[in-house]
Amino acid sequence: MIKESSMSAYAFLAVILFIILFSSFLALTMSYQRVYRLKNEALNILEKYNGYTEISKGIMDSYFQTQNYSNRGSCYHDNGDSEYGGWYGVNYGEKPVLADNTTTYNYCLKRITITTEEGQTKMYYRIMFFHIIDLPIFNLFGTFRVNGTTNILYDQSLPDMWVQNP
Repeated sequence: MIKESSMSAYAFLAVILFIILFSSFLALTMSYQRVYRLKNEALNILEKYNGYTEISKGIMDSYFQTQNYSNRGSCYHDNGDSEYGGWYGVNYGEKPVLADNTTTYNYCLKRITITTEEGQTKMYYRIMFFHIIDLPIFNLFGTFRVNGTTNILYDQSLPDMWVQNP
């Protein structure tokens, strides 16, 4: 009798553990999906308004705030490598500033300019959002970057918001 009751207790604990693990995985997946959706919307706005302008920044900031996106993280900072240099950090209601490794931002942007063989200048943007994992029960936490790239933008006649050209 005791053996049967202890076996059912172990089975009950296994079911509870499975439910906790599955719920945690589901919460992490939904949280990541939310940040991924915000990143895609930001890319759409950048492409629709042909770059990072006053209008596109206002629309993006408003959209992110209505979606309650408040994650913050640090951008890549310039270490002399062209892959990691030229990133700008953006906080809501502020102009972008050249990122450093000690400040956290709501999101990060990098404008990349290309000159074709025909001498035509084109540009595109890379954008970075932050996905934060915080599971104190498992002592698991961290900030992960969610990156995206726009298509190539051709019309550069609109004013940009950069403090300085990247």
